[in-house]
Order: sequence, then C-alpha cells, then structure tokens
Amino acid sequence: MQEGWFTFCDMYFGSDTNKREQATDLNNRVNAELMSYDEFLVELGKLAEIPWQQVQKTLENNPPNMKLLDYIAEKLK
Repeated sequence: MQEGWFTFCDMYFGSDTNKREQATDLNNRVNAELMSYDEFLVELGKLAEIPWQQVQKTLENNPPNMKLLDYIAEKLK
C-alpha cells in the first residue's frame, strides 16, 4: 500500500502540508489499530473530498505513476 499511499497524497493533497499531516495521522491511527480500516477510508475520503470507494481503489490498486506518464507524454509530443 505504500506506493499507493504516496500517489494518493500527491494526487489529492499536493503541497498542502496541513492535509498531508492530517492524512498521515489517519494512517498512523489505522496502523496502530486505533480506528478500523473502514473508518480510515471514510475519513481519508472526507479529507480528500472524494468517496471512500475512490480512496480504497487508489490505495489498494497499483496506481499509475502520473508524474512519469505526464513526463513521457510531454517528451513524446
């Protein structure tokens, strides 16, 4: 999930350090079993302003490396 985590944070929080810190706190809480995984998905979705299902899809799938794809698209124009 780690690669998906970084991609998720980049996609939905960008350089917003406040949201990144909140997301990291949620991640730490679920890892410490202080909240359920379902609660984590819902809360992270609220923070990212997307449905929890999209959070789950992004974190659990092997997401595309958008920076690499954008770079390739730019260079191959």
